[in-house]
Amino acid sequence: MSRSRPPPSQPVGPSRTNVVAPMTPFFGREADLGAIDDAIRDGARIVTVLGPAGMGKTRVLYRYAESRAGAFLAAGGVWFVDLTAARDVVDLFRAITAALSVRLRVDGPSAVTELARVLGERGPTLVLCDNFEGLSPAAAEALGALSAASPSTVMLVSSRRRLGLAGERVHELAPLAIPEQGALLRETETAEAVRLFVERARAAGHVVGEPELSVVASLVRELEGLPLAIELAAARMRVASPREILARLARGHDVLGGDAGARGAGVRSLKAANARSWDLLADWEASALAQLACFASEVPLAIAEAVVDLSAFPDAPPVLDVLASLRDQSLLARRVEDGETRVRMYASLRELARERLPAPEAVAVRARHRHVVVAHAFDVAERHYRTGEH
Repeated sequence: MSRSRPPPSQPVGPSRTNVVAPMTPFFGREADLGAIDDAIRDGARIVTVLGPAGMGKTRVLYRYAESRAGAFLAAGGVWFVDLTAARDVVDLFRAITAALSVRLRVDGPSAVTELARVLGERGPTLVLCDNFEGLSPAAAEALGALSAASPSTVMLVSSRRRLGLAGERVHELAPLAIPEQGALLRETETAEAVRLFVERARAAGHVVGEPELSVVASLVRELEGLPLAIELAAARMRVASPREILARLARGHDVLGGDAGARGAGVRSLKAANARSWDLLADWEASALAQLACFASEVPLAIAEAVVDLSAFPDAPPVLDVLASLRDQSLLARRVEDGETRVRMYASLRELARERLPAPEAVAVRARHRHVVVAHAFDVAERHYRTGEH
């Protein structure tokens, strides 16, 4: 009796992709798309697009598939894999086989070998793995094993945390470009963040006029160039002007929670997205992040390290290692100036972190904050007195 042939690895029909381009225009990110291109041309087979909630990682994956992946479309195809609900290795492989329209047993010891065979038969293939941050370390290792076994396949991954794999190339997304304070009209209207707000406001039924551009510039600066925050604020243009939205932000009112119109357009709540990141933290990481919410802006790394107290967690790593882990999970931004590392969290995440800090602990954190900042100020003053350095 002859053995049955495996199911065909190529989907029926001419299609080489399951990617459906978003209905809304895409702005900017040319440098980011170019960096991904460079990494793939250099031979990287796992490229992770890294960033916090709301930074636009999924849109970058879609845009890359739409504008830069022609060679893959002509061969094995471009396949989008939604991993939002995935948690383990079986979930990962089940999502990939579903995207590829093949049937394989994904819970056995030969899953990697069989899936690699399918991918190998197709030739050069691009697999877009979206929202990888919720998967286990074992799932990341399985993706690495699959990549090693299928050398003609490139995995383009979006995640809020690094996968930590050998050979992984990481590209970190920055906020959209925002106009400087006092920028000329031309510079303001061409800034990526302003263009995104104006387009999404138009979709909400409001045409932003030239007199409003300076207010829009202030608004996107307040939103720190975060794409999802800009989209959510622009959706409010159905009922409020840019000046009114900016005033509500200044008073601490929530304009980023999403409303019926925004959700209907597929825009999520930024607070909900941040809450999902929070749920993935270890207890000591969550505590450290909540304590760092006492800083209203960026702060020297040494001061952040001195303020965070993890003595309530006997198994916690050193504070510096915890801060590094938060950085790896896109929950802290980093900037180096004159040899000094400074860290900060985005305002939307800071708001959530403050809510998660118990009141008694908040009092102790503020006290440590005052003590450390005052001590640092005295150190700076003394150094200036002795050396003339600022």
